[in-house]
Amino acid sequence: MDTKARWWTLVLGVWLVASMSLAGCGAPPPAAPQPTAMPTAVAVAEEAQQAAAVVEQSAAAQAQAPKLGITVTSDEEVTSPRTRRGGEFRGVGTSDAVSFHPYLTTDTASGSYQGLVYTGGLLRLDENTLEYIPNMAESYTISEDGLTFTFKLRETIR
Repeated sequence: MDTKARWWTLVLGVWLVASMSLAGCGAPPPAAPQPTAMPTAVAVAEEAQQAAAVVEQSAAAQAQAPKLGITVTSDEEVTSPRTRRGGEFRGVGTSDAVSFHPYLTTDTASGSYQGLVYTGGLLRLDENTLEYIPNMAESYTISEDGLTFTFKLRETIR
């Protein structure tokens, strides 16, 4: 082994010994957390009642189901660039939506239809009253039986 290789081997060995020694001098590992006492059944019940009271007082809990057999119209100026005009959408879902109200539903079918309506920009919810406001739609009509929503699109949408 030549002198240069021996020198580098010595430097590497000294560095390795020094780093191992310094690692042993580090701070001790943190102490394991002490187990906390489990809350009592009474405390859990009180917390659940408080949470339920907050939910019941929220605007979402006070929201009413949409009125049937009505037409809602908006004259707001809402335009978005479009590349293709017109067309017709026909849904072929195997399940019907329970409701279009996002706070009143938890089923997948309703969520899918809500996504088509809200992400498409047809309607939006008033954040204070949780009532539907036409957005890209100029107006919409809910049939008497509540099964058909008809949207009239704005002429200015491109």
